[in-house]
Amino acid sequence: MSALTKLFQQGKTIQFKKNYLFISPKKVPEGIYQITDGFIFSYSQSATKKRIQTILKKGDIFPLAWFMNNSSARKDMFVQALTDGKAQLIEKEIFLDCINKSHIATLEIVDVLLMYLSVYVDRVENLEEDTVRDKLTTRLIYFANRFGIKDGQNILINIPITHKLIAESISVSRENVSRELKALENEKVIAFKERQMVILDIERLKEGL
Repeated sequence: MSALTKLFQQGKTIQFKKNYLFISPKKVPEGIYQITDGFIFSYSQSATKKRIQTILKKGDIFPLAWFMNNSSARKDMFVQALTDGKAQLIEKEIFLDCINKSHIATLEIVDVLLMYLSVYVDRVENLEEDTVRDKLTTRLIYFANRFGIKDGQNILINIPITHKLIAESISVSRENVSRELKALENEKVIAFKERQMVILDIERLKEGL
């Protein structure tokens, strides 16, 4: 068991409902969270558009920017529950004390920060793709790598994915995303099972890039 997992097990267990707002420009974090069940996402919000930054899953820790630089959030940044779930909550001071005193915990948090950096680099590269199809394909491959569950030749994307969520994560209109997803369904590359996506042929999806 990792040092960070042991630390969070000493914290307070909280249950949250879908759409619960953890952080907003007007809401300071209660502490540092580690997700034990469910999904959470962060996004920026302007007057006209929502841009999803990242989706967090079981084991992820947030908000790291707050403990690193003592700022709660950007003025347009929100962290919200994508599903019902649970998390362990510890006070910021306890978290910092552990990081300062434990060499192992410090190395573990560096690994976490590097993982988040990789997520954001992936998002930037995704947004730089030229066409809607390329943006969508790159994002679906990312979802498969981060949230995918193998089921024979298929890959189940284990998050409640919607056309709107995908559109907001790649800064493309929902209508364009829906059109491209329908084309991929017709090509037997993907399918939808309730609110979850199934990638039927990951190699053909990659070939489309």
